[in-house]
Amino acid sequence: MDILLVGLAGSLGAIGRYLIYQIERSFPPHNFPFATLFINLVGCFIAGLVLGFATKALPHQKHHFMLFSIGFVGSFTTFSTLTVETLQLAQHSFPLAAIANVLLNFILGVLLVWIGQSITI
Repeated sequence: MDILLVGLAGSLGAIGRYLIYQIERSFPPHNFPFATLFINLVGCFIAGLVLGFATKALPHQKHHFMLFSIGFVGSFTTFSTLTVETLQLAQHSFPLAAIANVLLNFILGVLLVWIGQSITI
């Protein structure tokens, strides 16, 4: 049963990520990976919420929160795309954008996990 919950949540996360990339494509071209940043930051916030709810939940509920987090957040967010896009920015003579991409993803990501967890306390 657990594997089905992870698979279902994972498919929803992957579809959500795909839809956000499709929305970004409807905007004029730009030199910064805004969709990946948005996806990762929303995923961090959701992970913080899940962490906060899971710490207050009964053992049975904690398990389901974690399965949702592994499935949905794991497939929605994307570390590999972050690293590829950062390398592409650096290779295409946008070193400041590459540095900003890393810093924004990690600093704001940690902040949003904390905010998400704090909301549930």
